[in-house]
Amino acid sequence: MSVYAWPGTPAFSPSQADLWLENTDIVERSVLGGGQQTTGQPGAHWKMALSFAPAAPTPRLELLGFLRMLNGKEHRVTLWDLRKYGIGNNRGWPSGTINPTGVTVSAAVPQFGITALLTGCGAGKTLLPGDMFGINGQLIENCQLATADTGGAMTVLIPQRLRAAAAAGAPVTLIQPTAKFVLSSVFHGPRVPAMYDAFMVEFEEVFA
Repeated sequence: MSVYAWPGTPAFSPSQADLWLENTDIVERSVLGGGQQTTGQPGAHWKMALSFAPAAPTPRLELLGFLRMLNGKEHRVTLWDLRKYGIGNNRGWPSGTINPTGVTVSAAVPQFGITALLTGCGAGKTLLPGDMFGINGQLIENCQLATADTGGAMTVLIPQRLRAAAAAGAPVTLIQPTAKFVLSSVFHGPRVPAMYDAFMVEFEEVFA
């Protein structure tokens, strides 16, 4: 098994991207009253769908060749949130004013922890809803406005839980944080005269 990085060239820029979290909730429903009892649990993972517009043979064959190199589910690919960050001009910075580098975990977070205290964020700086960050290689989407105090410390929520404990001083990735994915759909490269037609491919996050 190999791990490949998603290339940052125009051939790999989707016309549309979707990223969603698939939870592993437990739902029990009463057969008498219809009431529900729900329980959240670890194991939530990302899924991503990328759509590509019609393209000329050269860029399309570059993309299809990379996808075939993954050999189905054998190999992994590291992907970032292509909905927001896209490709080109090295996009991938958070929308908030948080320092993009030098942020670390301030205090150890246990496995399955749902909050993390960060340091080095910058006094009064922010992380906006929808901003992505990474801890221990886990891709996390910020879900509410977080503002650092005057010392640059900020508390963030991790509703899907931290999969592995994070030690104090662990780095926090804010510029194009990635996760590992495998192909979860069969892809095709339909061709019309002189062009390759539009198509879509789907990925599913894996933890190893």
